[in-house]
Amino acid sequence: MYLVYGINFLLAISTTIGMTMVPFLVTDSLGLSLMVLGLMEGTTEFLSNLFRLVNGVLFDKIKNKRAIFVCSTGMAFASKALLLIPNPWTVLFSKTLERISNGTFASPRDAYVAEKAVNKGIALGILSVTKTAGCVLGPLVVSISTIFLGSLNENLNFFVVLCCILVFPTIIFSGFLNVSGVETSKFSLQEFNVIFKKLTPILLIVFLFFLGRFNDGLLMIHLKQKGFPEWFYLSTIAIFNFIMLMTSPVIGSQIDRGGIKKMLYLTIVSLGIFDVCFYQIGNAGWIYAGIG
Repeated sequence: MYLVYGINFLLAISTTIGMTMVPFLVTDSLGLSLMVLGLMEGTTEFLSNLFRLVNGVLFDKIKNKRAIFVCSTGMAFASKALLLIPNPWTVLFSKTLERISNGTFASPRDAYVAEKAVNKGIALGILSVTKTAGCVLGPLVVSISTIFLGSLNENLNFFVVLCCILVFPTIIFSGFLNVSGVETSKFSLQEFNVIFKKLTPILLIVFLFFLGRFNDGLLMIHLKQKGFPEWFYLSTIAIFNFIMLMTSPVIGSQIDRGGIKKMLYLTIVSLGIFDVCFYQIGNAGWIYAGIG
């Protein structure tokens, strides 16, 4: 269990360091537009959740389940290493690979913890905390480092190497996970075909949601353009993850008390307020706010 918690924590730190770097790599170093950035982040986030579904099915079907963990952590490492060769195609491929690795790791991770843990609620809670803590720590590392090392653009390679150093042990840890089991049934492409046919409307809605949802990259660049200090806009992902860490238990307790409709309305109102504010971020903001 501790190995999974450790992998989860290290991947979260590395992922959010990458999420902090990539928007500025795309716009400042490569000169691409905010529209391209938003489309890239929304689409790759959708892919992450799509592969969560795919790997959830595969995890139940194949015998060598450990290979899924090794493969997902290996992809996470490759996605960071690609950033050492910054051009539009490698950055796009890196972001895509990183989100796919995130999705392919998530379902097996949750299934493994649910299967191995005696107290499943506590175990899944710890799993969530390790991820959120990593998502808070990652951006803070970048933010604080820029105070001492200089601007982010001057130290991109340093942070890429740091990401690689953080991810590499997760590949080794994955190899020690005791997750080999028996096949529940034979793997069939036909089964995937049936699943995707049934879920096509939902997948379309999910794609639009991720395209129009809160975009950390656009916000950071907007704050930069408005003259906010670098340490502040680089730490925004950490701030929002900390807020999520604080509010999630409250929302969860309200749902347990029968307040699921209230929480649903709160979510809809929050999304509406966000969209009203988000339109300010240039032309891209107008479009993504409309989709939201």
